[in-house]
Amino acid sequence: MKTLVVSSATVAVIFSSQLMAQDAHSDLSPTLSGGMLMTNGYVDATSTFVPGVRVFGYEMGEIPESPYEISDPGLNSPATSGLTSGWRVGVQLRNTLKFWDGSGGVAFSAPTSGEAIQLRFGSTQRTASESAFDPAGFVFGSAVSGSGAFHQHLTTWLLGSDANTTPAVDNFDSGFWGAGDGIQAADGIYLVQARLLIDNDSTLDAGTIYSPDFWIVYNNGMPEEAHGESITWVENNLVPEPASLGLIGLSALALGRRHRR
Repeated sequence: MKTLVVSSATVAVIFSSQLMAQDAHSDLSPTLSGGMLMTNGYVDATSTFVPGVRVFGYEMGEIPESPYEISDPGLNSPATSGLTSGWRVGVQLRNTLKFWDGSGGVAFSAPTSGEAIQLRFGSTQRTASESAFDPAGFVFGSAVSGSGAFHQHLTTWLLGSDANTTPAVDNFDSGFWGAGDGIQAADGIYLVQARLLIDNDSTLDAGTIYSPDFWIVYNNGMPEEAHGESITWVENNLVPEPASLGLIGLSALALGRRHRR
């Protein structure tokens, strides 16, 4: 009798290929169980819930008229999430912004040209730059529904050294950008570290519950291969290995990535 042994790496590649074939876009999907808030993935295109995801990837430049602004990450929890009705879900940055220019092996360091990432919701914004990050968490305006479902989207801005998202030159036919401002964020991979939180009101205090950290890997103008390599590197080098669920990280390799149109 022959036994087929499949390694976690092999399973990860298979799973990753399936997601990429679907052009999958993943939201973060927080769940609450036993007092523990966890991050998971929710693939919008297939309504697929993937447990234990802690690395998410997104593409800048998908909308030509606004190449440095995207409506991600989203937070999307199903009715079975275990989240407490009426409680507020939020986000907190956990580290400074990291950058890899795509040359050589994956090696993240501080951005070299003063870039920054802003996570925004309405008038609220939190910024991570090369040397600082805003550690003040914030909650979304809407509360968890009576069923435990929750769905909201953050907006991410990638700022150039001039602290705006305006491209250097006008390269959109409608002239939406005007003449440009001569400065824009460098092409490369940008890495943000954060965690989710949930609280019974909008005040973060001793009763606030926090998730383990998660990572968002943004691709700005690099080949998809470089994006994939960086996601794999983060999964292998920054995400702690679960004590008993060695395969839980396989879903993070490409979950959430969109192919550049």
